[in-house]
Amino acid sequence: MDETKLPPWLETMKGLAGITAAGGNSIIVGWAKKIGEIFPEYAHYCSGFLSAKTAWCGLTAGYCMAMNGIKPPAPDKDDVGFLYALRWRAFGVDASHDPQVGDIAVFHFGGNDHHVTMIYKVNKDTFECLGGNQSHSVKLSTYKRSECIAIRRPVH
Repeated sequence: MDETKLPPWLETMKGLAGITAAGGNSIIVGWAKKIGEIFPEYAHYCSGFLSAKTAWCGLTAGYCMAMNGIKPPAPDKDDVGFLYALRWRAFGVDASHDPQVGDIAVFHFGGNDHHVTMIYKVNKDTFECLGGNQSHSVKLSTYKRSECIAIRRPVH
């Protein structure tokens, strides 16, 4: 991976690279508890994440933000928060006009298949993204820009 200066939340994600969901990984489940400790108002919401067998891309992004003092998207009236990829469309500020390394990218792959991750490299037709639950691990993956439905930048 490129060794240029990365935003701190992306550095946190980089440090998680290689973690997998094998066996319902307790490390991943522990991220939800940690977010609830950092932001007590999220503790009840976080207590609902019990297994890495559940989609965990939003949890990974939320953990990286929380570890850097940035609140992930709060649960709404329907208790939909950062664990859901689409909830990240309301995070931070819109950065679709100028995507940068460290921005949050939300993808729609068709049907009800959504994903949230962090931009690691901006290419002409693709984004190289570092995130969780990418082939069941924290890793670098390439996604088509045409499938990206939101790019958000943390306010810090």
